[in-house]
Amino acid sequence: MTRKGDWVGDVGHLTLADSALSELLIDMLRMLDYGHLSAMPKEPDPGLTTRQAARDVQRIREKYPRLFPDDADDWVSEVLDVAEERNELLHAVSRNRCITCGTATLFEHPRTGKLIDRSEEAVQALTEKLLDLRERGGEIGAQIASLVNRQIILGAMLLADDTGETIVPETVHPNVVKHTCGDCNGDGRATAEVTIQLGNVEIDPTGHTKALLEDIRKRKG
Repeated sequence: MTRKGDWVGDVGHLTLADSALSELLIDMLRMLDYGHLSAMPKEPDPGLTTRQAARDVQRIREKYPRLFPDDADDWVSEVLDVAEERNELLHAVSRNRCITCGTATLFEHPRTGKLIDRSEEAVQALTEKLLDLRERGGEIGAQIASLVNRQIILGAMLLADDTGETIVPETVHPNVVKHTCGDCNGDGRATAEVTIQLGNVEIDPTGHTKALLEDIRKRKG
């Protein structure tokens, strides 16, 4: 998706930007499910809407705040607000469509009765918001991965000490998919580049993990 002015037919570009943000939120849910260590992780529903996925992230934030950076709350709140704007804009119904040419200038949301601006400028402004949230969310996703991995490794250290065996835990990494069109590639061929980060860590037993944690708790207390 571009910010250079050659927009893909207003609403079409808006939908692409919303889809990219939704994919990021679902990726966060995938990583977060590894972090609470209370059950076997399961893949999130890939069909979640942006608002549904954001609400799920928010619920996990309330239950497991240690898995989130400090600025995640504000970011998720913004995502929910923009998702509502997107839904209102896409579901708005024309109230004055011309029967000859199809042109309309007055749109109303059928549930709330709220008048909605569906001008090209309004659609582009909302698309910019979605793109900005996707960009900022990428950094939050990377921080979530780091915090989740810290929990995974701590759990592996405790298990290694309990069993006396080396533990090789599964760690999480953000999935980054970069879609580029043929024009931007310069060769006329579109690509979808997937960045995959691999490499687990080996945790050897030390016999000191519980004592270190207890010492940390006492210092904080």
